[in-house]
Amino acid sequence: MPDALVTLETKTTKARIVLAVIVLSACAFAWFAVRWQLGEMLAEQTSVSDPNATELASVAVSLSPTNSLALWFRAGVANDLFSPENIERSVNLYQNVVRHAPFDFRWWGELARAYEQAGRYDAAESSFKRAVELAPAYVYPRWQLGNFLLRQGRNDEAFAELKRAADKASIYRMPVYALAWEYFDHDPARLENAMPGSADARAELAYFYSGRARQDDAVRMWNLLSEDEKKTNSIWAKNIGAVLFDNKYFRGAVEFTRQSGAEPDAQVETITNGGFESPTDFAEQPRFSWRRGDNNARSETATDGGIKHTGSRSLRITFKGFSSPEYNGISQFVAVVPGSRYSLRFWVRTDGLKSAGPPVVAISNARDGTALATSTPFPTGSNEWQESEVNFAAPADSDAIQIRLARVSCGDNCPIAGTVWLDDFDLKRN
Repeated sequence: MPDALVTLETKTTKARIVLAVIVLSACAFAWFAVRWQLGEMLAEQTSVSDPNATELASVAVSLSPTNSLALWFRAGVANDLFSPENIERSVNLYQNVVRHAPFDFRWWGELARAYEQAGRYDAAESSFKRAVELAPAYVYPRWQLGNFLLRQGRNDEAFAELKRAADKASIYRMPVYALAWEYFDHDPARLENAMPGSADARAELAYFYSGRARQDDAVRMWNLLSEDEKKTNSIWAKNIGAVLFDNKYFRGAVEFTRQSGAEPDAQVETITNGGFESPTDFAEQPRFSWRRGDNNARSETATDGGIKHTGSRSLRITFKGFSSPEYNGISQFVAVVPGSRYSLRFWVRTDGLKSAGPPVVAISNARDGTALATSTPFPTGSNEWQESEVNFAAPADSDAIQIRLARVSCGDNCPIAGTVWLDDFDLKRN
């Protein structure tokens, strides 16, 4: 059945009065609605630090005198004008905001801050707690209450609230960890006792430790996770590995680089892919595998499946009249135990190698590049596989070395030509 079209008879006086009331009501509603929206827009779009904030706040409230956002804006402006008179006025204005919106937790938090600024701490605490009651599932009120209690020296109560905030929302974890870290005098045990113990919270705490040079604590915290939990939080493992490596804490970086899956074969005191059996993508720059340095028209580096000492391939470096005094060939960072003594063994083969500055394997401190040891120069001419050994002591101030293919210094213009093969790198602690 089609909708009936309703018509209003306007020829009678009564009908005209009804129509006029309807039109006037609509106009009045539109007028007040526009004023409300304008007042709210001014409050939302204007900063309390704006030079005209005081005047604009007055306009906003005059347009929408019961709008809680406009009232909050006026209270915020008063609070920004720091003086005893303005503080008390700010309290009164925030009280007015709460009267107009008694069930909005945001305004109770603002009132609590005003009370605290005025030194009315009991009223501030009650207001912060009222905000928590109104929004028990929200994290921000608990964050505010926890910080208030911490400022009051009520630390056990404070960290109980901050722990709840950190447990529910990742965004608050790092600030909470930083607060607790300082409060507990950098004591990991006390920090961990006060903080949430969920898997994702532990993963983020491991990341927190990595940024504070606590690589052992980062590894320990990470290893409290199950294998499934580690997979779920694998992004943290990648981030922690990057932070530790960049800050030159290599033993921890190895652990996280391996567990994140970025370099699954990386291990402490181990040459990764020492026999070049695994595919080597020299276009990348891994943390704990072979990196390529110089590679240009006069120096070429690639794996070789035709000539090898053992296994299925070796590494071949071809020099075609390379003449730079500095040569930065392949290199690898290896995590070691500081102060320990090691032996590095590898095999080398040459074909038509000619130079007054033949290649060598150089070992340096990964933290600052200080030279530790250098192999004997590779034999010139053409030679079958020969084993070379380098003995050295790991530095006491670093937990990694860098192994690098370099060359003997022979002046500013010292060409080198020929081919070198390398294979079977192996590191042993003496």
